[in-house]
Amino acid sequence: MNRNWKVIALGLCLMGSMGLTGCDDDNNASNMPDAARNAFEVKYPGVNVHEWERKNGYSVAEFVLDGFEAEAWFDDNGWVMTETDLNRQALPQAVIDAFGQSGYDGWVLDDIDRIERPDTPTIYVLEIEMGEQDYRLTYTAEGILVNGHENNGNTGENESGNNQDSGNNPYLPDQTPNSIEEQIQEMYPDAWIIETDREQGQIEVDILHNHIGKEVRFDTNGNWLQTSWDVRVQDLPESITAYVNTHFAGYRIDDADYYETPSGNLYKLEVEQGASEQTFFLDTEGNLVTYP
Repeated sequence: MNRNWKVIALGLCLMGSMGLTGCDDDNNASNMPDAARNAFEVKYPGVNVHEWERKNGYSVAEFVLDGFEAEAWFDDNGWVMTETDLNRQALPQAVIDAFGQSGYDGWVLDDIDRIERPDTPTIYVLEIEMGEQDYRLTYTAEGILVNGHENNGNTGENESGNNQDSGNNPYLPDQTPNSIEEQIQEMYPDAWIIETDREQGQIEVDILHNHIGKEVRFDTNGNWLQTSWDVRVQDLPESITAYVNTHFAGYRIDDADYYETPSGNLYKLEVEQGASEQTFFLDTEGNLVTYP
């Protein structure tokens, strides 16, 4: 989230103490809908709002929650989302443990956000970097990795380069078209939609289904293209490991993903031996295939 509004607000308050200006904890509140202000008081009774803003039709309250900077988003029906900027010590132990085992534990932890929404599991978004590489990892409170995305130096921006703080936030419910949400619920009953992004002319929806983080891709017309998720090496079927042992003897399986597609299901394998790396696809019977 990386905002400096708290520091700015404090500075304005100090100026007010010198008679230069006033300090209103409910800055801009008079311009907000009554429904949003009332919903905030119900959600966070007794908490002062440092500033209200309008972002793409949402009323957004900036405040401090348990010592951390936070934003709460409201629409005409009430509370939609709260995004809180945390530090590492505030993470659930399960998230700390999962991150430590992720292979990224040596990276710099640049930013941590907690995302809370109605009827959706709380998630923790960790932005990490090493040199010029920049990744975003999303975990549930139980330490389940929902997704991992490369930020490509555009942290907090969507495909068109617009900052997500302007309202194009991938965690807001209106980012998922209704037709796609209906397809997901039909294909993956009881799945939770975690995040929706638009990348490379496709709509990418990250879901949590049966305690597994899955990535579901659609074209811009809402046609389903594929669903993929990580598979542990020890869970790969014998037909897949047999192919690797036969054709890549001495190689180690570095990563495995399962793909569901309209034309059939397959596995994506990444294997390595020293500096040599190979990536290929196998069907469920262990036959080499070309995809896409």
